[in-house]
Amino acid sequence: MPNTYRHLIDADISDDYTMGYAGQVGFRAGTCSTFYFYDLDLEQETNLKVHPFACMDATFKYYMKTDVDKVMDIVKSLVDEVRAVNGTFISLWHNESLSESYIWKGYKNIYRELVEYAHH
Repeated sequence: MPNTYRHLIDADISDDYTMGYAGQVGFRAGTCSTFYFYDLDLEQETNLKVHPFACMDATFKYYMKTDVDKVMDIVKSLVDEVRAVNGTFISLWHNESLSESYIWKGYKNIYRELVEYAHH
């Protein structure tokens, strides 16, 4: 920051979905709504739209070491917070977490339940 965003802008990338915490859930940018990156050094708004995410599969697994049976409780709480302010809920999921391989057992169902819960 801000060099990564400047590189994205130079490459004509218009949207970024990497604004979030790796080690915890929550809103790294302090918001669950899309915003344009403002370059403080140059004192100018840019055309790069930042879409903050609220949680990531690997956060639950590796950083928080959350029991698979407790993940949805946390996710539902985040979805509810976003709904309360009419924001946009974004979560980050890696391909392997949907594979049901040994270490990811149960995460495919969590993802399905999340989509269902967030949709209604």
